[in-house]
Amino acid sequence: MVKMAYFFPWLNLANGRQIPCANAAIQLDGKSWQRWSRHYSAQNPWLAGEYNITTHLQLVRAWLERELNRN
Repeated sequence: MVKMAYFFPWLNLANGRQIPCANAAIQLDGKSWQRWSRHYSAQNPWLAGEYNITTHLQLVRAWLERELNRN
């Protein structure tokens, strides 16, 4: 299962490097939103009935924290 997050304005790392899998655009309301794609896997599957919008937003926060801490 694919999970997405969308950002406007677009996010970039302080060092100018692009965030992996965050370089696609979607047009909405006349604006270009950055699509950030991540995937669940066999090792980390989507748990139906347990995961929801709250857990997804917690996951997005973890993505942001991980990228901010990369060198």
